Amino acid sequence: MRKGLFVSSLAILLVLLGTQETALAKEPTVKIIISGGGLAHSIEVTDPQVLAISHVWFGQFLDSSRSPLNEAPKGLLSYEVSFYVRLAVNDVRKMYVVYYYTDPAGPSLIYLPGKGPVRELNVGTILRHGQDGKWNYASPAWDALIKAAIVRAESQDDSASTSKPLAQQIDEFSKSSQVKVDGWTEPRTGWLYVLDPRSESDRPGSRVWLLDPATAKIMGSIRAGFEPDFALSPDGSHLYIASGERDSGELAVIDTASGTVLDIPFPDRILYKPWYQGLPPFSRMAVSSDGRVLWILVHHLFSPEKIGYQLWAFDTQSQRFLGAKVHLGNCGYGEFVPSLTTNQVDFFCPTTNKLRIVQLDAEYHKASSTYVKLPWPRPCGVAEGILSPVQNRLSIVRRDGAIYEMDATTQEITPTAATGDCQRLVFPFPWPRSRDGAKLYLGYGPLAPNGMATSEELRILDTATWRPLGRLRTSVPFWSAVASNDGQLLYLLAPEQGSVLVIDTATLKEKRTIRVGKTPSLALVAP
Repeated sequence: MRKGLFVSSLAILLVLLGTQETALAKEPTVKIIISGGGLAHSIEVTDPQVLAISHVWFGQFLDSSRSPLNEAPKGLLSYEVSFYVRLAVNDVRKMYVVYYYTDPAGPSLIYLPGKGPVRELNVGTILRHGQDGKWNYASPAWDALIKAAIVRAESQDDSASTSKPLAQQIDEFSKSSQVKVDGWTEPRTGWLYVLDPRSESDRPGSRVWLLDPATAKIMGSIRAGFEPDFALSPDGSHLYIASGERDSGELAVIDTASGTVLDIPFPDRILYKPWYQGLPPFSRMAVSSDGRVLWILVHHLFSPEKIGYQLWAFDTQSQRFLGAKVHLGNCGYGEFVPSLTTNQVDFFCPTTNKLRIVQLDAEYHKASSTYVKLPWPRPCGVAEGILSPVQNRLSIVRRDGAIYEMDATTQEITPTAATGDCQRLVFPFPWPRSRDGAKLYLGYGPLAPNGMATSEELRILDTATWRPLGRLRTSVPFWSAVASNDGQLLYLLAPEQGSVLVIDTATLKEKRTIRVGKTPSLALVAP
């Protein structure tokens, strides 16, 4: 089972990935999404008149002539309003979220959250002293236009759509899906699925490229939608892509042999501050070793200022979400680590510095969980979890390169010969191992100033003794890495160069460079 991340350090990583680019971006708003209140579905506003006074940094949607209120209004309907900005020709991001309390009889109010994930997003864009955490009056011009847009949407008769048969609703959802396959060849063993979050030069969009590394040819592609995650079944028969948000959220199940797509609505895929601001450091999805369950980390919204984390389980046989949701509380953007049993998933929660052990019952209906407190300071975090060559043991690589082993039976954690000092050197990725598991390849930083690379060299460790075996400094910095099925090659993704570096593991030398997409960031290998 594959992984994810730890987040006291991840928070720093994500800030570094997004801060420089975001701080320089003062571009106008290109669309607004409104949800909640009396709306049956989210609405998208692209009216130039509305957008002209919805600039995130100029704040013309706020009435600066009136002092904000400290108390929440009573009896007013609340709508969530998200502002999207085009940072580049192929990079549109949610940059700001407010809560709009409309008053039919008077001026409406706009709440700027004072804490929680929405505030984290907002202050990463602009800090509004004296207004954040308060109910501000909406500017009259903006208020009138937004009210009119909401009234038009709420007055539309949606009874026809709600009375449609379920099969017809699913069919219509599939036709509106953002996930589309463009040209396809049945993958062969060793081909790569390459995630490119900024694939389009003329419009926002992401793709998964199907790459034959032997010929350096693209054999197919998948338009992957907004903020995609992906995972591959152990036998390679199905590729799973989760993308979109709110009403557009979906889980696409792709038959890799034929390229056909089954689109499953995923309306609870909530994204406020995107879990990665620049390039994706990993996927928040993992498939069990028997391929039966797809686990997905999702947010659960309690209020504008409180969000929790849940693990959702998707039954790949019945192709439906199970009722066995696992509440992780204030877990943070954690990482999946391998499990020794098929109906179990192990998940690292960075905020609480615990390893959550989640187990489904025999019928896959209910989930129970326990946790193991990690015996080191939270800032040390976790970069990697791998199954140890020693039976019934899990090896945990910290962010400083120190390695510990946990006995799966006793849950006792002991250090190894690889030690560290809690200084961040290894970024949390699914770093590859050799085919026999005897070698671990770790990428070492630092993070590039432009957020387009995490590592400058590979360090090779013996997984039996955890002694160093060598290192390779690459010609260009790289983001992440995967190994070929036979272990003879490593593929290092270099998004700034739009390329994949091919490394010979026997000689530890670069063999060649393959151009693919715009910003190749993550890869999966077809079994």
